[in-house]
Amino acid sequence: MVILPFFIGTYTTPEGSQGIYQSTLNLQTGELTEPTLAAETSNPSYLAFHPKIPIIATINELKSGSITSFRYENNKLISLQVKAIAGQGPCHLSFHPTEPLLFTASYGSGHFSIHTLVFDQVGPEEPFQFSANPENSPPTRAHCIKAHPNLPFVYGTDLGRNHIVLLTNDQPPQFFPLTAGSPRHFVFSQSGKTLFVNSEHACTVTAFRINPVDGHLTELKSHSTIPANAPKNTTAEILLHPSGKTLYVSNRGDNSIATFAINPDETISRLAITPIPAETPRGLAIDPTGAFLIAAGQSNNIVTTLRLDPITGIPKDTNHQVALSKPVHIAFPPNYSR
Repeated sequence: MVILPFFIGTYTTPEGSQGIYQSTLNLQTGELTEPTLAAETSNPSYLAFHPKIPIIATINELKSGSITSFRYENNKLISLQVKAIAGQGPCHLSFHPTEPLLFTASYGSGHFSIHTLVFDQVGPEEPFQFSANPENSPPTRAHCIKAHPNLPFVYGTDLGRNHIVLLTNDQPPQFFPLTAGSPRHFVFSQSGKTLFVNSEHACTVTAFRINPVDGHLTELKSHSTIPANAPKNTTAEILLHPSGKTLYVSNRGDNSIATFAINPDETISRLAITPIPAETPRGLAIDPTGAFLIAAGQSNNIVTTLRLDPITGIPKDTNHQVALSKPVHIAFPPNYSR
């Protein structure tokens, strides 16, 4: 029997969750253990593990934002640092895949920032050359920021002004509009040739082809994540299966997971829309083996598992769930022993 640990970010309240929680997943049955408090911290709504060093960082989604980091050791979180950041209302962070860098996106103030890592500490912060909330423009809503896995480009989503931003710290940014509007989160294909982004309000997923020379994006086709008769809905998370063959988007309102096949030319085709027990499924994660998807139900205060079909990738409810107040993000630690 193989048991995998994972961590859950929450919105904290005096009567509810108090920080980051730990649970485990049974890879045979999909059963979860009752979450236990791993670290007390305010509104840890997005978690990120460093790809090489056993560190986990979270943004603290508060008006005066901060990053809190921990050493991951013997399945426990050991406090390292709490660092204030310039952005207000941070909502996303990610580590660079190879360089000692951490990126943050602050929804409230519209900032994208880069932070240097010094050993296991988050060092100086430098905002990207990006004009937050320019005059005569809708407010900037920085929602997600990631480095390309093998090209020298960093991308962010500006949900407020409806474009994806190519960010550099020595040149002005480049803007690529999303026709559907409201870009929220994105993932890269396994080849690195394509970026897939979900529209929060239009409830679509769109593929963009990446120019490997200059990082420019070319929009391809969009696909709906919801059925025609769906209730009022917004999308939240987008995930790529470890096989690279399937894409998942969570629907808040329809309370479902949309599954897409990634075709050989890296266009996508919708396979299924699967109802799930988690209501307002803000956070999703796939276990490292690709067998199960875990969904965090922000509204009905549960974390639930779905088994992924090994052929089609379509999820199916396992009827296993645990209770937790306002779960909003899920993260599995990498295998640091490799």
